[in-house]
Amino acid sequence: MNTDENIQTQPETWQPKKKSPFKRLLILALLIAGVLGILYAYQLPPFSPNYIETNNAYVRGKPVVVSPKVAGYVQKIMVQDYEWVEMGQPLVQIETDQYEMKVSQAKAGVLAQETSLQKIKQAQTSAVANVAVMDANIASARASLDNARVAYARMAELIKIDAVSRQAYDDASTNVKKAESALAQALAQKKNAEQEIGNVVVNEKSNLVAIDNAKAGLALAELELSYTTIKAPVSGRLGEITAKEGQLVAVGTNLMSVVPPEHWLIANVKETQIGQIAIGQPAQITVDALGGKQVLTGKVVQIAPATGSEFSANKTDPSTGNFIKVAQRVPVKIAFDDNQPNVKEISMGMSAVVKIEKIAK
Repeated sequence: MNTDENIQTQPETWQPKKKSPFKRLLILALLIAGVLGILYAYQLPPFSPNYIETNNAYVRGKPVVVSPKVAGYVQKIMVQDYEWVEMGQPLVQIETDQYEMKVSQAKAGVLAQETSLQKIKQAQTSAVANVAVMDANIASARASLDNARVAYARMAELIKIDAVSRQAYDDASTNVKKAESALAQALAQKKNAEQEIGNVVVNEKSNLVAIDNAKAGLALAELELSYTTIKAPVSGRLGEITAKEGQLVAVGTNLMSVVPPEHWLIANVKETQIGQIAIGQPAQITVDALGGKQVLTGKVVQIAPATGSEFSANKTDPSTGNFIKVAQRVPVKIAFDDNQPNVKEISMGMSAVVKIEKIAK
């Protein structure tokens, strides 16, 4: 058979083989699945979760610094690192010698002032008695003056009839003047005695103030002596003890810290998400230290009034020209729900992952 005959046997028109509708649907399904996978991976609608998640969260607490209120040498440390202590439990003992001497000195000062008060009271009694004596002297002087005046009046009548001598008359006149002078002297002495009573009263008041001052000094000395035994301000677990026996410590020296068992969580949420959070919203907490398997629950109790950078010591200044926009974080305080035994196992500073339920729209 020749070539021309082969050509004549082929069809006059050629068309490509049609694709199967099943394959088209398969390709379309794969494309849709890929888009949905991308949306799901980036948590975009319609796969946006109903919660806000952040791993920028840390356990916080309120450690209490233990510091001495008086200076001195550390005599004894009565606890160990990380030990549980109760409120009021002795922790550190500072040497008491100088403070015991201050107490003794203050007691002696109180005793001295009280002794002075007794002397003043005796002086007051004596002054009152002296006034009574002056009253008696005044009464005697008045009687003497009255007698002298009667005698002078009688002499004045007798001298008129030359019944007495001139000398007797002059003596009677002199006796009146002496009696008047004695009365004036007695009155002046009584006034001085009364003034002495006033002085004694003033001295008594001054001494009472001195006694109160001495007693206050004694109370202060006893208070400082009590401060030599440093006690736990709250119940909790100790941190690392930085004090050493024999160390000279000043007032306010950080000896150790007590961490109470109360904990909460600070979750730093992006500023773009903070509008979806409100106080009272429930939260799920996964603490890294617990293996990430035990989920704790809590509630939002507070939202910071500013971003975390505003509370930083080194704030960024966008006005310098070197500006890179970064989503800021707003601290959100989350309180753990009650009756969760696992909360006792966590410590301050631990990391966590938090899921906060969004506000219902």
